[in-house]
Formats: sequence, C-alpha cells, structure tokens
Amino acid sequence: MKISRKKHILILCLIGVVYFIGVAAIVYPLVGNIYSTNSSKEVIQSYTQTVEKMPKAEIDQRLLKAEQYNTALAEGNYDEILSQAINQPDGLMCYVDIPRLHIYLPVYYGTSKEVLEKGCGWLEKTSLPIGGKSTHASVSGHTGLPNAEMFTKLDNAKIGDIFYIHVLNETLSYVVDSINTVTPNDTKHLLIQDGEDYVTLVTCTPYGINDKRLLVRGKRFVAETLIQTSEESAVPQENITQAASRIDDSLQQQIDRDMKTIIIIVSVAVAVFIIACIWLSIVLRRRARLRRMPVMRTKLLEEEHGETKK
Repeated sequence: MKISRKKHILILCLIGVVYFIGVAAIVYPLVGNIYSTNSSKEVIQSYTQTVEKMPKAEIDQRLLKAEQYNTALAEGNYDEILSQAINQPDGLMCYVDIPRLHIYLPVYYGTSKEVLEKGCGWLEKTSLPIGGKSTHASVSGHTGLPNAEMFTKLDNAKIGDIFYIHVLNETLSYVVDSINTVTPNDTKHLLIQDGEDYVTLVTCTPYGINDKRLLVRGKRFVAETLIQTSEESAVPQENITQAASRIDDSLQQQIDRDMKTIIIIVSVAVAVFIIACIWLSIVLRRRARLRRMPVMRTKLLEEEHGETKK
C-alpha cells in the first residue's frame, strides 16, 4: 500500500516537472520582452532627462559637429571622431519611434552584438541621424530574438507609415517611401542621394531564417504638412518631453498586456494541473482498488470455506 502511494506521488511529481517546464518555455519570451521593454522605457526616460538638462550651447555644438561629419561623408570622407558627436557616454545616440507598429527603441553607436542585444545600432559609415540634405542614416535591429521583440514587427511596415527619430532636443519626422528585401551584401539602397534626407531601418528577414535584409526607408518631411492629412500613423506635433511621455505610456501598456497574458497562462496552467492531478489520483486509486479486489474475494472465500468446515 505504502509503495503504491509513493509511486503515485512520484508519477505526479514527474508529470508536474515536465508540465511546468513546458509552461515556462511558453512564458519565457513574454518575461524577456517585459524586461526588454522596461529597459527601453528607462533608457528613453533617462535620455530625455539628460537632454532637458543639457545647455543649449552644448546641444548646438554637438549638432554642428554632426553636420560637419555628414557633410564630409557626403563628399566621400569618413571621420571616426566626428561620428561620435551625438553620443552619450554609454554610446546612446537617439531613439526611434514607430507609433503604428508600437516600436520604441534606443539607438546606440555601432552594430556590435552587445549593442543589438539592448536596442538598435547605428550603421557605421552612414550619415548621423540628425537630418539634413544629402544624408542617409541607417539604423539596424534584430528580428526574432527569443527574449525581445526589437524590430520583429518591422515586416508589418507599409508605404506611408510614419516614424520619428528623437535626437537631442529635436524630433525628425519620416514617411516610409520604399521597402526592399535584399541580400546582406547589397548596400546600394543605403547610399546617400544628392539633396535627399533619408533614414533606413534595417533588420533580418524572413523570420526564423534571416538570410535576407529588410530595408524600410523613410523620407524626411515637415511634420505640419502631413499631420493635416490625418495619417493613421501620425501623431500631433510634440516636444521631446511630450514624446517621451507618450512613448512611456505606450511601453507601459505593452508591459501590462504581457503581464496580464502571463498571469492568464500561469493561472490556467495551474488550474489544469490541479484538475489533472485530481483526475489521475482518482484513476490510480480505482486501479489499485480493482487490483486488490481478487485478493479480497479470495480471503472471503477462504473465510467462508473455513466456517463451513466448522
């Protein structure tokens, strides 16, 4: 009897371990995304606060150096020192804001593994993302990370979408005018075009294979001219504080949604497990009882036979 009960408990424990490992595998991406989203939220808040405290003279000086870099680059000259003109001490340069896709990510200098695990990276030897004629900045981000969305939703972008680059105390507005899928070595779509002001968002595609590059190019526009057309992806003109507040609210909503999903999944999983344990326990007890019945019948027959002899 005791051995049978121990076996039942062991079986339930093993099933429970396997079951909750499966639940953890389902929940892990959501937990990772909450961490990543919260990290972006804090970085954007910190960047905004830093810029708000920055003297205007320092901002103007940084933008001037960035313009000098872009001018030199358009003429075929790359200056590594000037390329860091808008960097914060941690390499943060700006942040990208795609309202319709709910993508809000910090942009760091370079595209190293460490950079792309915490946000987007600025593609070196392209224009700095401060706008201006004859500039073409490129911002790269991962797709399909198990613990963060990053640019995973970028493949839902469409012509006419609007995105913003928030750099120092400026907000630059871009409308998507070109979407291309190319091989990793095809860089002709990232070249500077005389007189144009572009930013291209780059990510791997297709999801799970990642042997191509998705290029979503935006053309700069004056915000007032497009907001009047009531484009679904446009937002009202706002300063950096208002933009940060809007993004903060949106990111918090994403976190709340993921938390709610986790709670629902875990609650349902626990309820199902408890019901399954009760059902399995009943089944095992019934089987044990059925196994004991022949023995009990034999004993009863022996007792009856003994009484008959007496």
